[in-house]
Amino acid sequence: AGRARVAAEVYRRYLRTPWTFRYEPDAVELGWTTQRLAELQERFGDREAAETYARLLELWKDADPPLRALVDDVRERLAAIRERAPVGTKVVP
Repeated sequence: AGRARVAAEVYRRYLRTPWTFRYEPDAVELGWTTQRLAELQERFGDREAAETYARLLELWKDADPPLRALVDDVRERLAAIRERAPVGTKVVP
């Protein structure tokens, strides 16, 4: 507990690791890692949260029905970030 910034850095490091070194764990971990990083970025007010959420939506665009609620939550979070963005600020489309 209380180490959210450290966790976010670990998630970033995982996502920056070349795909060839993580192709096996990606099948299980990529979506959840991306989701958690986006949530932490949003919590910290990090501008990259929108981009990370957008990547997650792209990854989960064809999600199975059990994941639809999670995808809807991600869409809502991304929409909220866009609404809160100051006028003239570039936010992921």
